Amino acid sequence: MTAYGDNAEQIVALNGKVTQAIWRTQRLDADSPEARQAFAVVSGIEEELASLLPYDCVEGVVARIGAVTASIDADDLPRAKSLIERYLVGAPEDVAEELAQLAKEVSALTTRTG
Repeated sequence: MTAYGDNAEQIVALNGKVTQAIWRTQRLDADSPEARQAFAVVSGIEEELASLLPYDCVEGVVARIGAVTASIDADDLPRAKSLIERYLVGAPEDVAEELAQLAKEVSALTTRTG
């Protein structure tokens, strides 16, 4: 098959979906409820991709970081925090550092809005 193994068709389909979802977010007012909802959709698709792709695949790292950052953009800070905690398990050092920075961002946003 391909580098994606048995999940190739599903991964290709999800890549198409996430591209369309990201495109949609770029056409919305960033502070609108519609944009937050669109970012939530992006986060969900990225999470699905992350579940299918390992850390040793660049797309797996991108999907994990994308799921977290889209949750932050969706203003769903509890979800972002939960994803960070989940993705820290087994993360390579460079990815763990990036996730730790995102955790600080979530914490600061939570303090500001809480």
